[in-house]
Amino acid sequence: MLVIMPLQFGSSVFAPTRTMPGWLQAFSNVNPLTALANESRALINGGPALHPALEVIAWSVGLTALFAPLAVARFKKKT
Repeated sequence: MLVIMPLQFGSSVFAPTRTMPGWLQAFSNVNPLTALANESRALINGGPALHPALEVIAWSVGLTALFAPLAVARFKKKT
């Protein structure tokens, strides 16, 4: 929960990025939850959905590739 809270409030889930200060816009533009929120909005509103979908897939694959080996190594160490 400590990781998800800053990501959640630093994304475009609650407010559009154009209304945020410059430093928060920079953080929000590279936030994986912003990509997910943009994809959800594009699918619901019928906008262009290819770029946000590719961004969400890239974040998902990247985070899985990073943390899956760490989780497996930690699990093997405990058992």
